[in-house]
Amino acid sequence: MLNDEKVTIGFRQAQPSDIGYLLRLRKASMGEHLIAAGLNLSDQQHLERVKEFFADSSIILMNEQPIGLIKLGVLTDKLHIRQLQIAPQYQGKGIGGKVLALVIKKSKVLRLPLTLNVLLANPVISLYLRHGFIVTGQNEIEYQMCCQ
Repeated sequence: MLNDEKVTIGFRQAQPSDIGYLLRLRKASMGEHLIAAGLNLSDQQHLERVKEFFADSSIILMNEQPIGLIKLGVLTDKLHIRQLQIAPQYQGKGIGGKVLALVIKKSKVLRLPLTLNVLLANPVISLYLRHGFIVTGQNEIEYQMCCQ
């Protein structure tokens, strides 16, 4: 866990110069989960996902150093987490929970439900459940989740 007095979590808008970092982050944080779901993506397919909804992308910073990504879609009827990725060396330290708490707070301010999709075999689902998300649907590869 993180010692709150020494760690600051922040965000900055992703820039085109971040694409290389975001591609490496995606492959490092998502690669094994995608393969477990039967999705063995090429570098080009990963890059397409990095660039998809790029305007919604924010780099997650810890003490001003990039450690992850959050892509938030503000839609008319919901706030949707399109992607949330934390670099593997920072996982399990409470950072995802801190980011999620901030996003949940934003959804309450906007008075919108918060939604996301998560791969069926991705253990991060336990984080979402701890933060009040419930499963609202499922398809062959992922759960749909919502937090009111």
